[in-house]
Amino acid sequence: MVTASHNPKEDNGYKVYFANGAQIIPPHDRGIAEEILLNLKPLPSSWETSVVESSALRTDPYDEIWTSYMDDLKKLSYYSEANSRSSLVFTYTAMHGVGYKFIVQAFKVFGFKSNFVPVKEQVEPDPEFPTVKFPNPEEGKSALELAMRTANENGSKVILANDPDADRLAVAEKSASGDWLVFSGVQLGALLCWWMIYTFKAHNKHVQGKTPRPTPPCPALHMCSPDVSPQLVHQGPVSWSVLKTS
Repeated sequence: MVTASHNPKEDNGYKVYFANGAQIIPPHDRGIAEEILLNLKPLPSSWETSVVESSALRTDPYDEIWTSYMDDLKKLSYYSEANSRSSLVFTYTAMHGVGYKFIVQAFKVFGFKSNFVPVKEQVEPDPEFPTVKFPNPEEGKSALELAMRTANENGSKVILANDPDADRLAVAEKSASGDWLVFSGVQLGALLCWWMIYTFKAHNKHVQGKTPRPTPPCPALHMCSPDVSPQLVHQGPVSWSVLKTS
């Protein structure tokens, strides 16, 4: 995968995935780095990209993965009917990356109707990142200027932002005063953790009971957290343990 991820365009590079579908780890990374140093001058044939289309090694699982991913996503949609009636308007920016198509479909899967406003200047993939120096939503308001302007113009109170390869997320909410609050990663982690616990309890009634902690199908759930208070996740009936990380 060729990407600058959430970095400036000058840092365009590539990510390498191993046979298990995950990004490479030692010793594979060192082996690749050594081969690069031994082949710093590209061969003339390196620029012949047409061979990719005819190579027996080439596979394209895109359609299969798209369908499987959306099917799995639908299993997490518990309130599609309520979503269809929601008047809440979301603003979304892909930050010149690939996330737009996926977020549009995800909104449909979750039952939202016309609740979606894209930041048009940042919808299409563009490795030059012409409207933002650091396409990292975690930069906060400095990276969300266009999104905030679009949201203000369209009466939207919530912003969702991905980085160019759509593996980072920022969320911002407009307060009653008109200011924008950009949630920190810790705050989002706490909210997502609460939502997972809430939906688990709501859709697994058999784990509820009169006793404080009846035996659930999963007897324990372990959470890793750098800063989030353990009290946020110590909610029955499941027995939670929190591993504090630095």
